[in-house]
Order: sequence, then structure tokens, then C-alpha cells
Amino acid sequence: MAHYDLSQNAFGAKPDHAKAFEIGRKILAANPDDLPALMALAYAGHAESTAKNEAYAAEALDAAKKAIAQIEAGKGAAAWSPFRNREDALSFLTLYAANLSLVTKDPARAIPLYIKVATIAGPPGHDPSTYIRLAAAYLQSQLDPMHSEYNEKFSGKPETPEGKWAIAQMHQVIDRVIDAYARAISLAGDNERYAQAKPAWMEALKNYYKFRFGDAMPGFDDYLANATTRPLPEPYVAKPYTPEPAAPKRH
Repeated sequence: MAHYDLSQNAFGAKPDHAKAFEIGRKILAANPDDLPALMALAYAGHAESTAKNEAYAAEALDAAKKAIAQIEAGKGAAAWSPFRNREDALSFLTLYAANLSLVTKDPARAIPLYIKVATIAGPPGHDPSTYIRLAAAYLQSQLDPMHSEYNEKFSGKPETPEGKWAIAQMHQVIDRVIDAYARAISLAGDNERYAQAKPAWMEALKNYYKFRFGDAMPGFDDYLANATTRPLPEPYVAKPYTPEPAAPKRH
């Protein structure tokens, strides 16, 4: 009966997510590995976060991560509700974990999760918003801090090897932001659902592309046309600067 009440309040016709968390917490207190309860709380908390209520975000993120770990370890469920099947559950739960990582101010954790979403069979891997959020995660966790550090250390000063290296690292992140925007725009196509957002996405894409390759935007049309045929780039991994060894002195 508890699981029925949980499902009705988490994703039924008249959900009450506060009640769902009240019931779900009791179920998990007795059995922390209860997969249906974990999936229900991940769903309910993500829904609340989408509605701008972040009160359950951390708890839902924890539930999503635990559910993902169980599914990947091979645990099954008598019913995958509110999802259709195992792959659907894994796809959406991974998306929820990524989105909730952004909500809980951990964009670095979100990046590999969004990339993982793209590898799992399920609707989220084909949703433009997945890649818009991936771009946001790169900006928040990597590009914005890198840009601030560059301005503080190198802007307005003579060029140095370390400054050139810092620019090269930023370019690697910008390349991933460009890729994410291009995928989102390509996947959006003519879908009316994205018609209002798509012009802003295109403007952002062109601005980053110009910054990276110049105002003439060489190869842009082909790049955009083939956006979804390229492998999704692996996450950028920050590296410490290592100066080139000094050349030996000649006597």
C-alpha cells in the first residue's frame, strides 16, 4: 500500500510531491535500496525543481544517483514506473542527476552525466535541452572561471608562454560549448517547441564560433549541418601549466 500511495503522490493524476517525500522517506528508512522508491523520489524532486522549487533537489539527486547505481549493477524492478523500461529509466534518471547537479551548484558533476545521457537509448539523448544544459555546465564550471583567471593574470600584459597556454585551454572548452549548441540547434530542427529559444541558441553559437575561428566563420554551415554525426567530445580535463624546459646553454 505504501508504494501505491508513493506512486500516486509522485507521478499520479493529482501528485502531491511533499506527501511523496514523506512516504518515500519512510520506505527508504526501512529499506535504503528500495529501487521503486528511489525512482519515485528522483522523479518527484526533479519535477519540483523544474517548477522552481529547489527544496527537494539535494534529496532527489541522492535518490537518482542511488537508483542509477542499482540499475547499472543489474538490479531489476517489477515495474519501472514512471518510466517505460530499464533503458528509459536509466536515461531519465541520469538526466535528472545532471539537471539536479546544476540546481545544487555542482556543474562540474553535471558534465559527464549529460555526456552519459547521450550514450543511453532514450528520449533525453535526443532532446535539445540536454545539450543546452551541457553548454551551461561547461560555461559555469570551466570557461567562466578560466576567463576570469586569464583576465587577472594575463590581460593587458606582454604575451607569455603561460598566457598562450591558457588561451589554448580555453579554446578546448569553447570547442565543447560550440559542439553542444550545434547539437541542440540541429536536434531542435523545425520543432515548434523550441521555436522561441532557437534564435538565442543560434546567436550564442555564432558568437562562440566567431570568437574561436574569426568573423568570417569558416566552415560554419557544414559544421552545423553535421553536428549530430560527430562523436560527442569527452569532458575537458583541466591540466596544470608545465613550462617548457630551458634550452641547454652553448659554450
